[in-house]
Amino acid sequence: MGHRIDVHHHVIPPVYQEAVDRYAGGTQLDGVDPVHWDRDTHLEVMDRHGIDMALLTVTAPGATLAGDDAPRLAREVNEYMAELVRDTPSRYGALTLLPLPDVDAAIAELDYALDELGHDGVGLYTHYDGVYLGDPRLDRIIDHIAERGVGAHVHPAIPASDPERWGLPPSLYEFTFDTTRATANLLFSGTLDRHPDLKLILSHAGGTVPYLAKRLTYASTIASDLKDREPEDLLGSACTTTPRCRRTPPRSPASRRSSTTPTSSSAATSPTCRSPRPPRPSPGWRTTSTATPSPGSTSTTTGTCSPVRSSASDRSGVDSLPPLPVTLVLAVQHV
Repeated sequence: MGHRIDVHHHVIPPVYQEAVDRYAGGTQLDGVDPVHWDRDTHLEVMDRHGIDMALLTVTAPGATLAGDDAPRLAREVNEYMAELVRDTPSRYGALTLLPLPDVDAAIAELDYALDELGHDGVGLYTHYDGVYLGDPRLDRIIDHIAERGVGAHVHPAIPASDPERWGLPPSLYEFTFDTTRATANLLFSGTLDRHPDLKLILSHAGGTVPYLAKRLTYASTIASDLKDREPEDLLGSACTTTPRCRRTPPRSPASRRSSTTPTSSSAATSPTCRSPRPPRPSPGWRTTSTATPSPGSTSTTTGTCSPVRSSASDRSGVDSLPPLPVTLVLAVQHV
């Protein structure tokens, strides 16, 4: 029987709370009540909701809030998460906090966390000081993540602009839209075409991406100058189904320019991809369907990848994020 793995699970290390107190007035997210975190209570909550293992991340804004001190904060947070994993290896995994937008520091920190601390993947935010994923200024870190072959959990951040809030916390609704902003930029910047095997997990069931995926295929219909920027297989890249989804063969540049069809692939005719196939064999991972969890718990969305160990170890959780045959996996959080 497989384990229930929570891939969207936040930790608040003491050093991070100190940074929040120093740089953000004690509140991690604008308009959100302060939250206390301790391991014992956390494990009790996991047990109550049937969560076998959690992949730990820090919620937005992450190390960016420390400004020039971001590399030091990221290092201390990553070491704290690695210590939690060492102390409770059967319950925790860790996703590296990066000191972006400092790309050189982020590359160095990712290598340190993977090679020295044994982290399982990387945590990304939709943007860093207004620089969104897919921006050329972040290309080198995306290239490096792809080269290392690790999965990345993408968490939204409060938008760089300051829209009307109506007295509501931006994370209440803007988080889902910011995930969509980053996804659109990843698609139309060519990032996902350059890295078709890049493994991204989108928070909150993909934000509004599942609802807008078809609309995104109309880009060149709305603005003809977007033809050369269209992804080779938009719905294949933003596939919202399971590892059974198969990307269709990319169209040639000539066929892309001559096509008058508003969709970008033959798989775009329905929310699910046609011609399903069994999941690609992947040691340590298998697909499961998860029952609807109790309020307050988190889980991977039904039908997505649920990790299990394939070899005997004192750690019954993950080795790394899965080598999925799809680019985007959507993670759902029940609150």
